[in-house]
Amino acid sequence: MRASFLSINYKYLGFTVGVTVVLLSCLEGKLQFPGCPFSQFLNFCCPMCGSTRAWRALLSSGDITKAFLYNPIFWLWGFWCTIAYLDLWCKVFGLGNPTLGEKMLIYVSKTKFLLHSHLLFSFLTLIYLNLPVIAEWRHHASHSPLASSFPL
Repeated sequence: MRASFLSINYKYLGFTVGVTVVLLSCLEGKLQFPGCPFSQFLNFCCPMCGSTRAWRALLSSGDITKAFLYNPIFWLWGFWCTIAYLDLWCKVFGLGNPTLGEKMLIYVSKTKFLLHSHLLFSFLTLIYLNLPVIAEWRHHASHSPLASSFPL
């Protein structure tokens, strides 16, 4: 079924255009994403930390090695964000109920292998991104007065 001009959902249209303007501004470097609240408050990287830098490295210079060093699963976040963005446009024109993204989320949540692999990749990325923080904790712990009581 084709969407006509009259079937546009203006609530979603305004939001989707706003998201598009923000994304384009960020990709051009005119607008900076706010810092990660997880990292700011806990001084610990979340599994998405470095994804923006990874995509910029890949899109600006084509350096996939640098992108993977920033965040090894940036492609996974990019995939899901792209699906969510396309879903917004589907909702604007009233296409698909449920939308492709909703169908994919239902499928992943019902497929234990996919769900567990997403969780495993996120957990391993969390460890990888926080290796410097963990090393710093170990260094401080080894120089504390309690270090002789609790070896690491």
